[in-house]
Amino acid sequence: MTYNASDLDVLVFMARVYKGMHYKDMRRVKSQRPASAPEVKMKIPVFLSACTSVILSSAAAKMPEKDFLSTLDRSRSHAALPLSFDNLYRLTTRFWDNFIYPNNVDQLLSVNSTLFSEDVVGRVDDSRTFRGRELNTEYVFGSFATLGSNSSLMSVLGVPISHETIRFATNGDIVSVTELVFFDISLIGKVVPVQIDLWLVFNSQEEISAYDTSFRWFAWLFDDMLRLLGESQSSEDDGINPNIALKAIIIQQICSTALNHCADSQNVQYDNKLQCTEFLSQNVRLGTSYEFGRNTLLCRSLHQLMVPLRPDVHCAHIGPTGGDMCVDNINYETVVQSSVVGGTARLKSTI
Repeated sequence: MTYNASDLDVLVFMARVYKGMHYKDMRRVKSQRPASAPEVKMKIPVFLSACTSVILSSAAAKMPEKDFLSTLDRSRSHAALPLSFDNLYRLTTRFWDNFIYPNNVDQLLSVNSTLFSEDVVGRVDDSRTFRGRELNTEYVFGSFATLGSNSSLMSVLGVPISHETIRFATNGDIVSVTELVFFDISLIGKVVPVQIDLWLVFNSQEEISAYDTSFRWFAWLFDDMLRLLGESQSSEDDGINPNIALKAIIIQQICSTALNHCADSQNVQYDNKLQCTEFLSQNVRLGTSYEFGRNTLLCRSLHQLMVPLRPDVHCAHIGPTGGDMCVDNINYETVVQSSVVGGTARLKSTI
């Protein structure tokens, strides 16, 4: 059996993944990691270690010494961790701590959050991709901070009030974390746990340069919210459709925001409340749990939270056209087949 440089790259990469991957199952450990919390490092199975030895020795015999040594040097440089496991845990915890209200208010007012790099790119599975420090500061921190600061607003998003780290793993400068975030959802008058799976990349300045996040089982939660909303309205009007109730609440809030903050001639979206109400009622669907980035009321309800911050940017998102955010220019296939932010290309660059 013969082996070449490609074989060596594969085995070295496999070894690096096994040796370099750190994993922690937090199981309801709250914000700060206790000193007693164990750190578990995955070990290379015996068979992989044996295979690595065979291929290394065989490749060394068949490859010129210069090529063999340069290959090893290349693998060592890729294996180097720019940030330690403990540092990545600290930075990730810092992010979650600042996501919680009222800390997110401070991040919003900082304009812009130094937790993000200037060129950060992030994606939220039920919404869209957000680029740049300012936009990510507004959506990641601002939307929830606005809800926390204005008790009259009702939203399916809710206010994040606490968090617990469930699982945490790192590889190089990449973090994969599962967080249980507790949201106070005024729409249904309950505090509910939401599992958020977050993939992060940190740069050498300890800033988040990329992220990809998924709200696990949000569709289930959305259905429960509709059911509870229907039950809360039933005493006043038996048999009310919860979708109609939610649609009425969202339209009222969008129109109020549009008329109060988009009155400038450059930003005006509707002539008056009646026109706004009629247009949204007749022309824009409520949307489903995964349509916070399409031509829906749910999308506009998300973006209306940002309108007071930058009307010039966000007024169009709650208007008739939906701007460039609440439009039907994406579908299931385009979203699934789009490149994960910093994903495939980022991973290939480390092999």
